[in-house]
Amino acid sequence: MKTVGAAVDNLDDLAPIVPVLTKLGKKHAKYKVVPEHFPIVGEALLKTLDQGLGKLWTGEMKASWVKLWVITVSVMKPALIEGIEEATEAKGKKESS
Repeated sequence: MKTVGAAVDNLDDLAPIVPVLTKLGKKHAKYKVVPEHFPIVGEALLKTLDQGLGKLWTGEMKASWVKLWVITVSVMKPALIEGIEEATEAKGKKESS
C-alpha cells in the first residue's frame, strides 16, 4: 500500500515510481499472479474506494484513481509477464539439469 500512496501523491510525476512498479510487477510472478487478474483487482479497488468513501468519492477522485490504475497496469503487467517468462525458463533449465 505504500507504493499506492506514493503513486497517488505523485500523480503528476510518476517517473520516480516506475522502477518500483516494475520491480513489484516482476515480484508478483512469484505469487502466481497472471495478467488476467489486473482487471479484477482494478474493479475491486475502485468499488472498495467507492463504498468506503461514500459521499467523499467524487467523480474527480475516481478519474484520478482510474488514471493511476491504468498507469500502474501499463508498467506492472509487462514486468509481470517478464517475471513469469523468467520463472518458466528457470524451471525448464532446472528440470533439464
